[in-house]
Amino acid sequence: MIVVPNVVEVEALTYLFTNIHKLRLFANNLTPAETDTHASFTQVTGGGYAEITLHPANWVITPGSPSYALYNVYAEWLFTGITGGTGNVYGYYVIDNVTNLLRYSERFPVVPFIPVLNARIRFIPRFECA
Repeated sequence: MIVVPNVVEVEALTYLFTNIHKLRLFANNLTPAETDTHASFTQVTGGGYAEITLHPANWVITPGSPSYALYNVYAEWLFTGITGGTGNVYGYYVIDNVTNLLRYSERFPVVPFIPVLNARIRFIPRFECA
């Protein structure tokens, strides 16, 4: 079994979060998989939705078991109405702004979320490396 020391986990996280990333909500009923690309996801539209820019300076990387990167600002969407398409939100995905590569994705535990006037999604992005 290969063991990666915490210091290398920190290096990997630092490398991963060097570029600006785009945090997007997805509207297709998809369970994220290792074979996904950014094209696997249908981005939410309408209802006051806009992607969120994640800046490298806002990531706080903490060594440990596991090491993790925590964004120091809430990711938050306040909807002004129903979204386009099916109107559903299933989760989020993150792409690298420079390479356009999918970095990670997560399906929300309770889906679908159906935005209405003043509905809100709010969380702090966290990425673990173990």
